Amino acid sequence: MSLKKKITQIIEDSLESDLFLVDLSISNNNDINLLVDGDQEIDMSRFVFISKQIKNQLNEFELDYSLVVSSPGIDRPLTHDRQYAKNIGRAVAVKTDGDENIEGKLVDLNEENLILCADNKDRLIKKKNILETKVLITF
Repeated sequence: MSLKKKITQIIEDSLESDLFLVDLSISNNNDINLLVDGDQEIDMSRFVFISKQIKNQLNEFELDYSLVVSSPGIDRPLTHDRQYAKNIGRAVAVKTDGDENIEGKLVDLNEENLILCADNKDRLIKKKNILETKVLITF
């Protein structure tokens, strides 16, 4: 089993049910960067707790490593259904493989589609056609 698979398993076993792994990267120097998101906002104490849990299990492998656990920033694209669900009601920008750029309010999602309200009309967008979705910052 590769190091990345072992670490992924440790992380998934360590996360509480309302949290999920968004991304894991490991450099050649064993710099491990985790992006963790949740169904609700995550407070800093939970990141500290997650980091300690993972470090305790990683220490068994006697690796020389560094570990950074953080949440995806607002500028990162949504990649998981749980991220989409958490952002229902918010303004998003969707880029499709048909070179469409659609901005609107995320209304709903299901296994295959997103529903956006754009220009006062509900638009059905197939997930398989989405290249990127980002939450828009509105003031």
